[in-house]
Amino acid sequence: RSDRRAARDHDGRPPPLALAWRILDPPVKNPPGRQAVDSQVVDAFGHNLERISALADSLGAAKIFVSFAARLGEELSPEDRAGIEREHAFGLAHITWDGMCESMQAINQKTRDTATAVHATFVEAEGRLPQGSEYWMDFVHLNERGTPLFSTLILDAAASVFDEVARTVRAKASHQRENSNTP
Repeated sequence: RSDRRAARDHDGRPPPLALAWRILDPPVKNPPGRQAVDSQVVDAFGHNLERISALADSLGAAKIFVSFAARLGEELSPEDRAGIEREHAFGLAHITWDGMCESMQAINQKTRDTATAVHATFVEAEGRLPQGSEYWMDFVHLNERGTPLFSTLILDAAASVFDEVARTVRAKASHQRENSNTP
């Protein structure tokens, strides 16, 4: 199909993101009746982050991990919370509101821990975005007012990473110039 060919670079190889999807373990199913995400699900998530990190390292890519941000504040009415539970948030049957909050915290902690372990830049989005409904389409998706705020968090982290890369490149170039001038 033409869309598959378009998803390849000039050498005919799939782009790095396509490679990332191929190396990931399949999702671990949450046990029935569990009211929050099981620790095995969280551990599998962390393992996949490690595998993505290894792929990024093999490609010489910078790594930026971002915590999950959501509108879970007091502004959500009991009706909204019940509706989210009814919709089986994240496709996980039996999850409760408290279980969802606990799960997001566990996933964010796993992201923090993995970012530290693999030497990735970490962006703390959890708790850094306004909770008002004027920034969110629902409890997890930002709208046109919230998206620029989230983008700023990511761009600030990327700028920091690129500044560090630029310093390293300049230092290497300077070192090479110095060494090429000596007999």
